[in-house]
Amino acid sequence: MKKLLLAITTFLCLSAFSQEAKEVIKIEVDSDCKDCISKRTYRDEIFTQQLTIVTGLYIKAKVGFAYQNNFMFEKKGKMIYFHFDQDLFKWYDTKNIYLNIDGKEYQVNGLVDYIKNQTLNALAETVYVYSLGYVLDDSLATAIQNAKVVKLELLYSSSKQRKSWDLSSNTVTDLVKYYNCFVKYYSPIEKRFEEEKKLAEEEYQKNLKSYETDYRNSKWLDSKETVKKASSDSLLLEKPDALAYQVKLNNDDYSAFYYFNKDRLYQGVYVLKEEYVNENNFYAKYLEVKKVLTSKYGEPKKVYKHRSKDLYDKANEIGMAIQTGEYQEYTFWETKTTTIMLIIEGENFDSKLTIRYNTKDPNLSIEVKTEEKAKSTEGF
Repeated sequence: MKKLLLAITTFLCLSAFSQEAKEVIKIEVDSDCKDCISKRTYRDEIFTQQLTIVTGLYIKAKVGFAYQNNFMFEKKGKMIYFHFDQDLFKWYDTKNIYLNIDGKEYQVNGLVDYIKNQTLNALAETVYVYSLGYVLDDSLATAIQNAKVVKLELLYSSSKQRKSWDLSSNTVTDLVKYYNCFVKYYSPIEKRFEEEKKLAEEEYQKNLKSYETDYRNSKWLDSKETVKKASSDSLLLEKPDALAYQVKLNNDDYSAFYYFNKDRLYQGVYVLKEEYVNENNFYAKYLEVKKVLTSKYGEPKKVYKHRSKDLYDKANEIGMAIQTGEYQEYTFWETKTTTIMLIIEGENFDSKLTIRYNTKDPNLSIEVKTEEKAKSTEGF
């Protein structure tokens, strides 16, 4: 009982200390900076508002500046924060960020703070925003303070190819303003806490690893029960060597299939369920999905187009050519563990769009090929 009382007392004391350390104060912010600096903040801390620098249908990024008294950096304790949505965090190497400012490249890689925030999107789905704080050294700070042209660059996690986003002139103007207002109001206090750096790095790696999946929320070799536990989608069908779920991808309805060999996941397949009155819209959907996959996996490794006849050879008749089986198109991507194939094909006036994810494990692939000779998975 005494130990319990001591633990409770210790907790209350620590909580009281934490509240004192996080004392909220009010600062006077002039009219030029009131839209990027809050008048209420914690003592010895300044955080600017978040400035949007990348906005798109699937990926978004924001940036801001901060100073905290519980971190120490090489110079004056300044940080630059990047706020990434979950798709950008998942598909790009956000640990190494490149800023090209007025023709000179700066690499941002001194990770010192990591925060994972949960929120809801417009469809009331749970999504995450990752806030990564990096050391803002003097050379980068000076470049930002005088910036005219800024480009953000990240590497694809799989291909390591660079993706660039040019900031508009208005965004660059705002970026300079945010930084100058930040410098105007922060009060540097130099301390050193290397342990915080280490913890931030560990937390970053832990959460990044949680995204290392091969197909949806699953990994190759997962058992069927493991896949079922990882999925929150509506189950459509279950067989000894397969599962099927109803899912939405980019607001389109798909069936998502999981195939198992000896209770080990080796293949995942998406099948589009949409139907179109105008058959050419099916090919337009194929091009749209191709663009999405390219944004995630980089440029395709190969594109294969096949026309068996020339009856439907005009651009506005490609939908009919697909429906009758006279035209097929396949696009291939590759990651460290997976091959991805986007397929559009058809027969008997029925078009079909599928996305196939296959393991690159050579041993499992050999076993699967042997098994498929005796047993077909057709019908899924």
